[in-house]
Amino acid sequence: MDEYIINERESRLGIFCRRTVAYLLDTALLCAVFIGIRLALDGMIDSLYINIALNLITLLYFSVCESSSYQATIGKHLLGLIVTDKEGNPISFKRALLRNFSRYINFFIFGLGYITIFFTKRKQGIHDLIAKTCVSRKKILDEDLEEDDSFTL
Repeated sequence: MDEYIINERESRLGIFCRRTVAYLLDTALLCAVFIGIRLALDGMIDSLYINIALNLITLLYFSVCESSSYQATIGKHLLGLIVTDKEGNPISFKRALLRNFSRYINFFIFGLGYITIFFTKRKQGIHDLIAKTCVSRKKILDEDLEEDDSFTL
């Protein structure tokens, strides 16, 4: 029984760490794109409009990628993570958009919405809870969902 509890904790930390690294990879990719856009448009367009455009690009990048057949951004794909609904099915663009728009809530609450990943059975951040989505390891989903307790309620 104790081994199960230890494995569950390691699994929660593992998913959190993987999600964090995936996010950092995606952020690095987006930063490279943003630097190019800023250099190309600096002085031609007001900074406010550039910032709005960059936020829209970020929102669309995450939403399009997570609702695609890969079910993941480039960072998540490289780390073997996918985004699903509560039943393990792919999510629609509308649900992905809601999920990623809900991430802005974390900005206003100083990132505290990510702490819920440690306390929910499906390792959901506040944005996942709002959109009713889950982030899981792809290999776990490809195996047998019934054998993996980290995916059950």
